[in-house]
Amino acid sequence: MGAKLYNGFKNSLCVLLVLASSFLSFEFTFASPLPGEKCNVDPLPSWTSQEKWVWQKICSGDIADFNEAEGRFLDPFHDKNWPKNRIVSPTFIETILLHKPYSEALPRQGVNIGGAWFDQPIDLSGASLEHPLVLALSRFDKDVNLGYLKTSKPISFDGSKFKGVLLMHGAKIDSNLLMEFVDFDDELIMRGAEVGKELVMGNSKFKGQVNMESLRVGSNCLMEGAEFDREVTLRSAKIDGQLVLGGGSKFKRKVNLDKLQVDSSLFLNRGAEFRGEVILRSAKVGGQLVMGEGSKFEGQLNMGGLTVTSALFMEKAEFDGEINLNSAKVGKPVLLLSAIIGNLNISNSRFLSLNLSGTQVSGERGIVGNLNISNSRFSSLDLSDSHVSGKVGIVGSKFTSKVITHPVNGWLDGCEPSQRRPATCS
Repeated sequence: MGAKLYNGFKNSLCVLLVLASSFLSFEFTFASPLPGEKCNVDPLPSWTSQEKWVWQKICSGDIADFNEAEGRFLDPFHDKNWPKNRIVSPTFIETILLHKPYSEALPRQGVNIGGAWFDQPIDLSGASLEHPLVLALSRFDKDVNLGYLKTSKPISFDGSKFKGVLLMHGAKIDSNLLMEFVDFDDELIMRGAEVGKELVMGNSKFKGQVNMESLRVGSNCLMEGAEFDREVTLRSAKIDGQLVLGGGSKFKRKVNLDKLQVDSSLFLNRGAEFRGEVILRSAKVGGQLVMGEGSKFEGQLNMGGLTVTSALFMEKAEFDGEINLNSAKVGKPVLLLSAIIGNLNISNSRFLSLNLSGTQVSGERGIVGNLNISNSRFSSLDLSDSHVSGKVGIVGSKFTSKVITHPVNGWLDGCEPSQRRPATCS
């Protein structure tokens, strides 16, 4: 009888110990408040009064908008009249994004702050974010490091000002990255970054170098209306949607698109200005390549080895430097209607048809312009009403249809002497 009591007591004790162990190892979680409810996680005593206010707004699912709270808009592009009660510390941002109980109490809207002043460096490198992050119309006085950050939620810096470097190398954002109407005083580094949906950088100003080498974008990459003072690199980048560099954008230095791959169309049109060299060497465009409609290219345009699945449009554009389309392949017509070109080299290329009607090839800075289309393959070539101040070389080219040259002003090296100005040369 005693043995049975002892064994029963021992079994009960084991159960109690297991329950106690489970209780001690249990982590209390704080669910985000229901819609309309107040925040159920109190701010830290060490936070500033404005950070406590920001937390109460965010935790309740609202936007922490300093401009709305103060009843006035402060321009992040100008330093004047910014009070210290708008300063938000990097420690606060990291705490609410990454540390319990605050990260667990965030509602589905995530962190949405407007009109804040970040006067210290922000380092979220290697972090994993589970909520959207919006820091709009704000000032960033120091470097912001988001290198190798991972998130499935969108990130937005729309309307903000970065005085330091924005580092996003190796970041993986499986949603949208929005940086429209942003002013960058220093570099933007997105080398090897991945954006799962759209990357929007339109109407922004970039005073430092923009390095997006090996960038991956799952949808469209939009940069229309932007200004770039230094070199822009998209070398070996892959864009699953459209890449838009037109719409009045200004590129003051070299644009490196070497080995770029765009699955849809590439636009460098609608009044875009390219003052330095544009490199599209060995690039692949799955749709159209559109470079006309009033765009201006002051430097060399190197498209050697370019592949375009659809058409190449370069009409009504101005090209001051040499255009190199050597060994290019274009699946549909190439149109350079009414364009102004320095020198044009499209030797060893393959085109369905090439239309240079009304185009002027005059050379760079008054130098005689030459048109070299030797050793190329065309269905048809139209040079009607074009003007070439130098030589037109078509030696070794093959045309399955016809060549219309009259009344081209130039010398056709590929024809017999008696056919130097024929109506057709085939």
